[in-house]
Amino acid sequence: MPDGRRLHARLWRPDVAQPVGAVLSYDPYPNQWLTRAVDGPHGRALADAGIAYVRVAIAGSGDSDGVLRDEYLASELQDGADAIAWVAAQPWCNGRVGLRGLSWGGFNALQIAALQPPALAAVVSACATDDRYVDDVHYMG
Repeated sequence: MPDGRRLHARLWRPDVAQPVGAVLSYDPYPNQWLTRAVDGPHGRALADAGIAYVRVAIAGSGDSDGVLRDEYLASELQDGADAIAWVAAQPWCNGRVGLRGLSWGGFNALQIAALQPPALAAVVSACATDDRYVDDVHYMG
C-alpha cells in the first residue's frame, strides 16, 4: 500500500508471454478453509482461460497488515482501489482489472467501483446490494 502496509495476496497467472487481464477478489476471507478450497480450482480455471486471478485479504484479515475495525470503512475501500492500481501496474497485467466479490467482497466491490479506479474494467458482485440500510443482513429494513 502507498503508506507501507502490506496486504497479503495469492496469485494465479496464465502461462503466456503477453500481459493479460486480471480479476481481483478483495475481502477478509482468503485464508478461511472454504475460500482456500475454492480459490485453487477457480484461480487455475481463470489462468487456463488466459486471465490472472488475484485474491487479496483486506487490512487486518488473513496475513495482511493492519487492524480490521469495521466493514466498508473509507480506508478499506481506498486500499481496494490501490490494490486494483497495483495489479494493473504489474508487468504480467494488461492494465485492465475486473473486481469480483461475494458477500463482504460484493458489497465492497460496488463501493470501490463508485470510486471509479481508472484500471477497473468490470465488476461482478454477488450476494450484495448497493443499499445496505435496506438489504444488508445487519439491517434488513
